[in-house]
Amino acid sequence: MIQIPLGTSDREVAARLSLRLTAEFEMTLDRLLRADRLIPEELIAKYFDFCLRRIVLDLSTRSRRTRMSGKITPVDRRHEEITRKVVRDMIQDGLSVDLPPHRIPEYATPDDLEIAMTAQRQQFAFISRSARRPHFKAAASMIVGTSERSSDQDLQLTEAFLHAHATALEIIEKEPKEKATIAAARSAEVLSGLYRSSPSYVEPALSSYTSPPGNNRIQIDPPVLLTDGVSLISNPLTHALLDAQFDAARSSDELLDRSPRTQPFGHDLAGACERSIKRAQAAGKMDDKTADGRRMSIKLFMFVSGLQLVTEVEQHHLSIFVKALKALPRNFNRSLHDRKKSYSQVVAEAKSLPVDKLGRDPGTINRHLETIGAVLSHARVQDKIEVDRDIDTAALRVPETKRARNKRDAFERTEVMQLFEHHIWRGCRSNVRRHEAGDVIVKDGLYWVPLIVHYTGARLEEIAGLPVTAIMPHETDWGFDIRPHEERRLKNLQSERLLPVHEHLLELGLVEHWNSMIAQKDEFLFPELRPKSQKLPFHKAMKYNWDKARRMQLGSKAEGLTMHSLRHYVNITLKDNKAIEKFVRLDILGHAAVDLNEEVYTEGSSFEQKMSAINSIPRAF
Repeated sequence: MIQIPLGTSDREVAARLSLRLTAEFEMTLDRLLRADRLIPEELIAKYFDFCLRRIVLDLSTRSRRTRMSGKITPVDRRHEEITRKVVRDMIQDGLSVDLPPHRIPEYATPDDLEIAMTAQRQQFAFISRSARRPHFKAAASMIVGTSERSSDQDLQLTEAFLHAHATALEIIEKEPKEKATIAAARSAEVLSGLYRSSPSYVEPALSSYTSPPGNNRIQIDPPVLLTDGVSLISNPLTHALLDAQFDAARSSDELLDRSPRTQPFGHDLAGACERSIKRAQAAGKMDDKTADGRRMSIKLFMFVSGLQLVTEVEQHHLSIFVKALKALPRNFNRSLHDRKKSYSQVVAEAKSLPVDKLGRDPGTINRHLETIGAVLSHARVQDKIEVDRDIDTAALRVPETKRARNKRDAFERTEVMQLFEHHIWRGCRSNVRRHEAGDVIVKDGLYWVPLIVHYTGARLEEIAGLPVTAIMPHETDWGFDIRPHEERRLKNLQSERLLPVHEHLLELGLVEHWNSMIAQKDEFLFPELRPKSQKLPFHKAMKYNWDKARRMQLGSKAEGLTMHSLRHYVNITLKDNKAIEKFVRLDILGHAAVDLNEEVYTEGSSFEQKMSAINSIPRAF
């Protein structure tokens, strides 16, 4: 057994460090185990196929532009010829920046030698750089099954890329002649009356060309139509491999505003998903967190179903998906280790878990179905892909098992007072010992956020992600200006609102805290809550201490009482006060009126009306 000091007494920090250390040990051990293991030749062949198709398409486009623009010169043609020789020689000599000395006599003139030396440097840089390009990196990870490879394995892939590059250069040299042969054959068919109409000539895909009799050129089978840079995963699907596939689709710079009939889009689910996101974000209709949620739903569907193409999806696949979600472990995919597991491994592990540790809530399942339906619809309408029109995600929606009002418990007045008796608000030992009694009160996000939620009924993330500009004076009072920003969205349009600051918050020094954040030039009111990744919510940083404080104060009741329960408490408190109009309460909570007449024709409540209502909320302590 090896014991490693973590250098901290904070349980949350220690837990994070332990997880990170365990992951590092696993990766190190994995690399050691793979160090003397080469990639099987059948996988190298698949990587060669991908590289060959990709390089041929790139070179074909470049060659066409040069030839058809009329700018090609005899020097250019000589440069192409010598470059092909240089790359062929690299296969035997190995990679080097400079032309090997034994190759110098093979060039008859000083001009040819200069071209060869330049080509050697250019091709060395191209081959070395290409392995790091997103689509080739993603293809290697998907085909081999991991992005963690030994140096020998990377050299295998580099060698395969070099062979593919040399073959592609030979193919491009012969391409014009083959196109001329195809064009001549097609002309003969037209003239012989085989075509009743006169369609314009459409250049066939390169992969459909067949070599003339006796030509020993490598045959390229027509590939599945995929998004530029994406290749299909041959191994059992894992979230790590799906991440690489989606990264490749995301990095594709394909033109989205084009005719799908003349320039069809890829049929891969990853590409269809990423195109739907790119178009929505270009129109300002989707933020990054919603985009990540869409990716997560599609990846989970692919992980469960094993499908990778939009054209493969049928209604029964979605039925299987819904049933699978009801049996998946609740905490699946929350660790790095889970991302390496296949679906069969996850199912096997789930059999040993109790029923209460399995499944997803109906709302979560329905949200996944809506997302999948949106991507399939986008692929059919925008990309003109032949998606099964009989797919109906609405028919598979799972009914809610609880009324909306009963999904979360609400705090009672006595429980509120019991909660805020905790040392966080009454005095703790130090800023790192918030759960021990003392005479220190640390007024940070952990202190302020629950109090502000209690006095406004606002959503947790609305308050945790407040920028300093959200605190603003209003005549003789103060208000919270709740609106979206780049790092935190809002639930809906009515969530944008101005909320008065409760008088108790002012007495506790909220304005002084705001001034100190401005003096420190902090962008957020609670900068310690700002997540390191946009995928994480602001309140994540305070979750451990908030959960522990709740359990300490409320015992077994804490399980059903969350921060959202404080919002319910505010709603009930305002609703029970008959002096407060319904529309004022809805404006404070950021809810739309249920009645259309109320929503459209009722003026919003005034700041003074909201101030009176908020100040009626009893003090927490």
